[in-house]
Amino acid sequence: LVSPSVVPADGASAGRRELALAATAHLRQARGELGAAAIVVTEAAIAWLAETDRWRPVVVHGDFVPVNVIVGPDGEVLALLDFEHARLGSPMADVAWWGWVVRHHHPDAWRAAWPTLRAAAGVPPGEAADAEIRAVMLVRLLESVAAAVEAADPERRRAWAHRLDEAAAWA
Repeated sequence: LVSPSVVPADGASAGRRELALAATAHLRQARGELGAAAIVVTEAAIAWLAETDRWRPVVVHGDFVPVNVIVGPDGEVLALLDFEHARLGSPMADVAWWGWVVRHHHPDAWRAAWPTLRAAAGVPPGEAADAEIRAVMLVRLLESVAAAVEAADPERRRAWAHRLDEAAAWA
């Protein structure tokens, strides 16, 4: 267990208000790169985040994906790797990012594993958890689009914008 006091807050991810403000700035930066439907869905996610307090910030790995988890032969997690994106954020952030990465790259594996991951992470069933996962996923993708815009990397910008457009269309 990692104490939140040892993770530097970057001011853009800890609480839902900070996340909504940062996402609004990222959307201004990336608006020209996104399709109209993705903009509408992302604006709705940002508005949902801004409505009310939704979580107490926790330590988030930031890149929790299968390749960054070493599992033993008995299925026990032995190690987590790659903490460069660690921050304070939503308790659903790592679940949301794992879900996006696996669904984007391996949709069949996502369909098979998603219920198990949610259960293992203690994600309650229902619309509230689904809405938080979706909102956190979309603003994380938006952050990647904005970073590519800021870095003036057109290829990376197009790739991340396409990924956000695709994810925004998921039901």
